[in-house]
Amino acid sequence: PAGRAVQIQLRKDGYPIATTTVEVEEGQTRTVELKLCRPKAERRCEGTTVRWFDDCGAAGEVAESCAAGKVCKGDQCVDPPRECAQRTCQGNAVFCIDGAGKQFADPEQACAAGQVCREGQCREFDPCQSRRCDGRRVLCVDSEGKLAREPAETCKVDQQCLDGACVDVPKPCQSRVCVGEAIHCVDSAGVTSARPEKTCRAGKERCEEGKCVAVDPPPTTVPPPRPCVTRKCVGKQVFCVDENGRPDTKPEKTCSADESCSDGRCIAVPKCADRKCLGNQVFCVDENGRPAGKPEKTCSADESCSDGKCVTVDKCAQKKCVGQQIFCVDGNGATAAQAQQTCTDTQQCSDGRCVEVPQCVSERCVGNQVFCFDGRGAQAPQPKQSCGANQTCSNGKCADVVVPPPVPPTPPTTQTAPKPGLMKAPPTPPRKSTEQRCAGKKHGNYCQDGDIWSYECGQGRRAQDCAGGQCCNTSKGAQCWVGGCPE
Repeated sequence: PAGRAVQIQLRKDGYPIATTTVEVEEGQTRTVELKLCRPKAERRCEGTTVRWFDDCGAAGEVAESCAAGKVCKGDQCVDPPRECAQRTCQGNAVFCIDGAGKQFADPEQACAAGQVCREGQCREFDPCQSRRCDGRRVLCVDSEGKLAREPAETCKVDQQCLDGACVDVPKPCQSRVCVGEAIHCVDSAGVTSARPEKTCRAGKERCEEGKCVAVDPPPTTVPPPRPCVTRKCVGKQVFCVDENGRPDTKPEKTCSADESCSDGRCIAVPKCADRKCLGNQVFCVDENGRPAGKPEKTCSADESCSDGKCVTVDKCAQKKCVGQQIFCVDGNGATAAQAQQTCTDTQQCSDGRCVEVPQCVSERCVGNQVFCFDGRGAQAPQPKQSCGANQTCSNGKCADVVVPPPVPPTPPTTQTAPKPGLMKAPPTPPRKSTEQRCAGKKHGNYCQDGDIWSYECGQGRRAQDCAGGQCCNTSKGAQCWVGGCPE
């Protein structure tokens, strides 16, 4: 057709090996050069399918369909990448943990020199990240929250430690200011004293620039007016009161936000006379005991507020045992989520420590063998001694069995005819051996009253006293055992 794009395609065995598109006009003849395309030149992903493409970029047949749970990446089906749900520290490296709680084999990041791995992150180690006061000593707190033993600085005699720094002790009365008609001292820190050093004489003096200045007397011919015999406070304003006790209509002075009105004068109120804790925050408290509206400081998660200061909480103030594991307990009494140490099979956790358990505290009989028992009452897997054929196990020892010597047989007696008038005496029965006398009677050990008893020729006797929290247990072969007596 004229004026239209025509696609020309060369196929071999039904597969396109060359394709091109040309513009033709009616009656026009064009020669077209076709580029042969090599089939199955490369594999590419289409969604979850791997498809063949020729070197001209045309898609071919499907090479592979990814199975369930697989994803197509590059030119093949692979397992989906594991996502890092959380991170943890192992040594000085950061490792990923997936959603199933399995840790990756290779570290995600190795912390560089001068860094430490904490809470799944590489952090710069600062030996003196912050400072705190210990009396007149300034101690460094490193980036791990550990307090240095040696002081970074010791304050001088005329200094005090405040908020981790040595500052000069305020010197009293370095200057003086007027508060109404009273003179107040101001120390080197700029704090005005609460009590006046001097009060100027009413009507004769006035306070100017921290001094009492004499008031010029009025002319003798005219009686001096006395509009301000005294002063009184109304809220935070100072009013003059005349000799008739009437206050002026306008205030003589309005106290500032940092002052309070008392006895007709404005008195400077210290902004932070003291500090106190409200929750985990530090608040300034004025001389009237009123806390400020906003906190001066909020303690961090690793700190607790105590006596108006943020104090670092010891993460391992003490240790305690939970089963066979040792856990840290911080300064607030909270137990750590992970155990610090797990005691071995030969150890026992006691008072926050792994203590070696003595392996052979006592020796006891089990059957005709001697076994060791450790400090927890556990029996050793192998016997220490096996008693011989002519021995018996008693009180944790192998003892020889004493066999009494055989009794010689009684010689036969001759029968003689009794004399007339005499009765014939019965023959003397032969003496029985120990085995014959004890035949059919009980032998062996048994439990009675929590101790071990033994049958000897049918007669019971106490063989061993179980002491030290032990009692006789027949399930252990009539042995003294720790942990209760089921009988």
